[in-house]
Amino acid sequence: MQDKLNEKLSLLLDDELESQQALNLISQIKTDADLQGKFERYQLISQAIKKQDAYPLDEGFVDKIQQRLRNEPTYLLPVKPRISPRQKAFYAIAASLLLAVVWLLSSQQQQARDLYQVAAIEPQTPQVQIDSGLNDYLQAHDNSVYVGHRNFPQAYTRVVGYQQE
Repeated sequence: MQDKLNEKLSLLLDDELESQQALNLISQIKTDADLQGKFERYQLISQAIKKQDAYPLDEGFVDKIQQRLRNEPTYLLPVKPRISPRQKAFYAIAASLLLAVVWLLSSQQQQARDLYQVAAIEPQTPQVQIDSGLNDYLQAHDNSVYVGHRNFPQAYTRVVGYQQE
């Protein structure tokens, strides 16, 4: 019986035991302390055979570590304030809006400079001889626009009103 149990432990470690038998053996290992010790020794032997690093631990290894952790001093270091994800998102949106405003203002200033340069250039208009009757008519209606040949934007526009009754 003992040899059969040893063989089952070996098969369990080699992962060659059927699933139902493996479950039964694991439940036996949990309840029997001697069998649990034998299983741990088999594990060490298996790891040593497979050339894995295996070191047996003392019974009180975990207790010693816990005791050392309890004896460690507590350091109260200053904690850096953390920025929440919501604040990060707010800062990102604010920076994006600021960048868009700066870009928009710089592009408008460039367009304004271009407009001033275009307005400063006066196109050369050929002098046209106007009939004296037409000239009198034009002078009567708006001398500065039609006869003076000033090249202002107002010279090219006309406002017309229309009322319908």
